[in-house]
Amino acid sequence: MKRKESDLESTKKKLKEESEESESDYSVDSEGEEEEEDKEEIINVDFDFLDYSEIDFHGLKTLIKQIFSTDFTRDSELSDFLISQNIGSVVKVDEGLDPYAFITVLDLNSKEEFITEILQFLKKKDDRIKEDGACLLLSCRLINMPPQLAPPLYKQLLNDIKKKYKTVYYISQVYKMVNDKEVFFYQAEDELLQELVDFYVDYQLPNPQSSDSRRVFNDDGVETWRRIFSFKFDKIPKFQELMDKELSE
Repeated sequence: MKRKESDLESTKKKLKEESEESESDYSVDSEGEEEEEDKEEIINVDFDFLDYSEIDFHGLKTLIKQIFSTDFTRDSELSDFLISQNIGSVVKVDEGLDPYAFITVLDLNSKEEFITEILQFLKKKDDRIKEDGACLLLSCRLINMPPQLAPPLYKQLLNDIKKKYKTVYYISQVYKMVNDKEVFFYQAEDELLQELVDFYVDYQLPNPQSSDSRRVFNDDGVETWRRIFSFKFDKIPKFQELMDKELSE
């Protein structure tokens, strides 16, 4: 698999995830009292930023479903298209495994039927959404992936985009607390991006279908939503600056 070449020193960026593991170390003193000590374990993970490949098909389908939920069913066609256009990157820890994250753009002026379907879906959410000079940004990673992946992903994406767009639309994954409607972003960089948008519109996803999922969401008082951002393409460098400041190690 060919690795991406960019302004990054290499397409392999080392990110450190810190996780705390509590290990019980008991020592009994003269009076028989026990004391528990917590130890911190540092886990080093090498993430590879790679070209799209046919082996990514099923992993991309999973991440696409994470963005659209049940609102878009042509995820197989979209996965094939992302692999063929090869704009942006996927993130892996091993070339043979499924991607943990990806980023790309779709030209909303494309004549591909499934892209037209996505465009019509967006327009139904807000009539201010137009296809002229516009693209749809798709950026998604598994929930437990670190936000430090975002800055190099966006940097590589800008290197890959050859067309000058005017407007970018982006579907952000959010959830809201039922009682006070406070909004939380699944991806930390989306909160930074919100500072730069021209407008956004929210829509709620259907409740999880499985009984276990419904119980968890109801017990926690959480609703799953999506927030469509609209912002100018030339705001991306500013967004990059914010990410470099707030998210980079």
